[in-house]
Amino acid sequence: MSKFSGTWVDEAHDRIEVTSDARILTVTFRGPRGTFTGSDLDLSNPVIYVNFSDIRPETGVLSNDGNTIYWGAGSKWVRA
Repeated sequence: MSKFSGTWVDEAHDRIEVTSDARILTVTFRGPRGTFTGSDLDLSNPVIYVNFSDIRPETGVLSNDGNTIYWGAGSKWVRA
């Protein structure tokens, strides 16, 4: 199971479910935004890469405590 698996909340208070199968992730927004695929990359820190096809691909880094994903564009998700 990925360190990113679980339920997250973004800054707009949308709930996002992240599930994993090996290192392939599925990112599902509750609501009309949809489902996206990504990868769990374990570099010096756990890193997630998601192809958000409705905006652009993004890379996020998991915080040391595992409760926040900090995205390259400056946004963040917190664990629900």
